[in-house]
Amino acid sequence: MFVVFLIFLFFFHTSVLAHYSATITNDGPVVLGANITFQAKVFKNDVPQEGTFKFKWRDNMKIQNKFEETRQGHSTWKINHSAKKYDHGNYEVQVGVYIDSDIFDWSLCYASASFTLEDHLVGELILQQDNQKVGTYINSKKDLQQVVQLHGPDFEYLSKSAYNYDIKWWIDSQPFNSSKDLHGLMWHHKYQDANVSHTIGVSIVAIRNESNSNSSEQPSTEVDFIDSTNSPVNTKFDNATDHSFKEKSSYSTFSNITNSDACKRTQVCGSFSRRITVKAPVENVNIIGNNWLKHGDMLNLRVTCNGSAPFQFCVRFYVGTYKVKGNETCKYPPAYYAHCDFSVPHYFRESKSYTVLLIVRNDVHTNITAVGVNIYEVTKHPQLSVVVVPLTASILAIILIIFGVAFYFQNRNSLAIEVADFDFTNNNELEYKTFKERLAEAIHNAFNKPEDFSEEDSYNEAPSTSNKKYGSMQ
Repeated sequence: MFVVFLIFLFFFHTSVLAHYSATITNDGPVVLGANITFQAKVFKNDVPQEGTFKFKWRDNMKIQNKFEETRQGHSTWKINHSAKKYDHGNYEVQVGVYIDSDIFDWSLCYASASFTLEDHLVGELILQQDNQKVGTYINSKKDLQQVVQLHGPDFEYLSKSAYNYDIKWWIDSQPFNSSKDLHGLMWHHKYQDANVSHTIGVSIVAIRNESNSNSSEQPSTEVDFIDSTNSPVNTKFDNATDHSFKEKSSYSTFSNITNSDACKRTQVCGSFSRRITVKAPVENVNIIGNNWLKHGDMLNLRVTCNGSAPFQFCVRFYVGTYKVKGNETCKYPPAYYAHCDFSVPHYFRESKSYTVLLIVRNDVHTNITAVGVNIYEVTKHPQLSVVVVPLTASILAIILIIFGVAFYFQNRNSLAIEVADFDFTNNNELEYKTFKERLAEAIHNAFNKPEDFSEEDSYNEAPSTSNKKYGSMQ
């Protein structure tokens, strides 16, 4: 019978209970002495469960801590690990989830998680300009708000415990400001030396006031809760004042705060630092060029400015009037330039009004300038030479033609050509002579010259005709 009961329990656990699971979260790491909170949630097939379960907690500290409660769906365990009893390091917490029963507890599932206890305050140093977080590069024209943003449990521990505070701010390991209350977690300073790097540090030493450690009275300092999950930081300290560095501290340099003997069991220490580089913003932007252009002319602007390199530059064009919003960005990632001297050539195809948006930025500032450009049409008049030269040439051509025609009619009689009549169609046939006969006749005529010709002889003497026929010279 007992074996049957065990088999039933096995199948019940396999078919029903095996689908349960649990998860553990915590808000660590925390400094020794601060509360750390663990939370467990129950799931079935990855669906959160709202039923009533029994949760059994325990950790693996040298002096083990245990906690047990019955709640619906989830369990929360808040525990404090005193620096007098525990050492800093990594530890593990475990929770078991059970179904509460009058006979015995049915185990549903187990879960475990690691957590960390620190020997120094947990947080970070936040830098802000114009209520916006900044990184490595700082604007030299604006105040820098430096805030120590402690982790929630650590800040709660400091603010609700009986401690005397010694908070100091350092620049390049030199003390600049000191405070005796938690208002000193915020400090304003202006870094004006452009293109210079600095190391900002803040040291916090909270010394337990033994005379008030058993008193229920809380410290008089009232500071808003600083949660590291908030972004950006909106913490405000009313009537916060800077305290001059008057007292001699038990530590002389920023680097030996957490490692020095000053941090005893009766103290809570912490230090935070950031490396910054001061840069001059983009300013004195000068734009040279004509923004009233005839249609067909090229826009040619020159942009110069002052500030710390490197610079990025881009141009955007809009039709009509454009109102700058301040959050405009470049369409494509621009290149980096060592000098702020840029040219903007552009051709506009249509006669309209345009807005040229010039975006110049460096590591700490962005300057956006809008330039209106107007393209206008001009009535094109033909040049004088284009009209005069063809007209003059046409008139001269007409005059030359007229004079040529007149000259022709005036002189055409004197240009008559006298035509010789070579009509040899006479009925009388010429006497045929061979070449030898013609040669002999020519020689004869050469030696027997006729008498001188006289007009009278020519007039009275009748012409004689001789029919001679010449033969071939062959």
